[in-house]
Amino acid sequence: MLTKSPTSELQDTIVAGGRRLRHLPLDARVRLAAGLVTGNQRSRFSRKAACEACGVPWHLVRQAVNGKPGPSRASAIAVSWWQQASPGDRVEFVAACGVSEVWDALAEVVS
Repeated sequence: MLTKSPTSELQDTIVAGGRRLRHLPLDARVRLAAGLVTGNQRSRFSRKAACEACGVPWHLVRQAVNGKPGPSRASAIAVSWWQQASPGDRVEFVAACGVSEVWDALAEVVS
């Protein structure tokens, strides 16, 4: 049995899903999650665990940790579609975009 009230640190303990952190604005939760990933907080978390604990999107934590922006929302949607598309859908997509344009973009990334 506790004889005195828990410290403020214990009262602010992270609960899965960010339930105890809902009162914080998004940017404060992103900074907290970034601190958990980099070890600036008490313990070091993986990015996924920090995102789940603070209830923030993964790409915002990555941006806060790395200091550089992640992919745009449009490119994230395109990547998600590409990963789920059938080979036939991918061929149609490349044909619609233009083979030379797709090839030039690939060459820029590879080189």
